[in-house]
Amino acid sequence: MNMQLLELLPVPDLERALQGWLAKERACVANVIAYLGELDARQLYREVGFDSMEEFCVHGLNRDEDEVPREISVARAAREFPALFPAIEDGRLTLEAVALLVPHLSSETVDEWIAAAAHKSESEIISLLTEKAVG
Repeated sequence: MNMQLLELLPVPDLERALQGWLAKERACVANVIAYLGELDARQLYREVGFDSMEEFCVHGLNRDEDEVPREISVARAAREFPALFPAIEDGRLTLEAVALLVPHLSSETVDEWIAAAAHKSESEIISLLTEKAVG
């Protein structure tokens, strides 16, 4: 990365480039989740010498051990509810948002929850969940 070139970019070009990189990042995250889900479902971590998906992610993939439970939970949910993949990829939902929604998802409610939580912060989603539980 040539930081000097970034310093020379006009603001509109810098913003446009950043939006492009963020779109690529979201697509990568959705793909990582899909691959984690497939490895988990097929228990392929065992074939490479690990006893659990968590152990494989932390020690085999060098993932952050604090992030791994969330990533695995989201990967499992996305395999069950494939509508989550495009919602992650297009930026409607973050991994944090999906992780909050996971316990509330069913085949009947997944689309409703995706729509309700789209582009909301964690605190806004927690409020939605609280309102739904109380109401």
